[in-house]
Amino acid sequence: MMRIASLLLIASITLPAYAQAPRNNALVLIEKTMAAHPELNALTMHVTPPGSAENIIIASNVAPYGKRADSDDIALIDSCKAEIVKKPNRYGIGMCLMNSAGRKIGSLNIGFKYSAGDEIWKFDQKAKAIEAELASQIPNEAFLVAPAHD
Repeated sequence: MMRIASLLLIASITLPAYAQAPRNNALVLIEKTMAAHPELNALTMHVTPPGSAENIIIASNVAPYGKRADSDDIALIDSCKAEIVKKPNRYGIGMCLMNSAGRKIGSLNIGFKYSAGDEIWKFDQKAKAIEAELASQIPNEAFLVAPAHD
């Protein structure tokens, strides 16, 4: 019994922060979107939860839940101007996240698997389509942070 308790303690300490995130509706949307789009390798939502003054990561497959938005994240949300990051194996796009009514509610960071020679203009189109897919399923911020019932 002591060995099991020790293993559980070690697992809880060593699991990535995003694995310990509450299972909210935003995380379900991230998981479904990742499954539907094998070309993705990262997806993160930044939103200010209702009743909070802080914009945080509310769901991600790569980043820690609850991490506060930095100045670049806030600037992206304020301007709604897409931000592009190109790395050797990843093409990332940060963009505004909208709800189903077309209201800005935060930001969405999308990472695509990338290889030299890929037509990067296609990533921009795919990112816009993915954001629209997500937006159509988001009535408001409260929905995103509500516990998932799936």
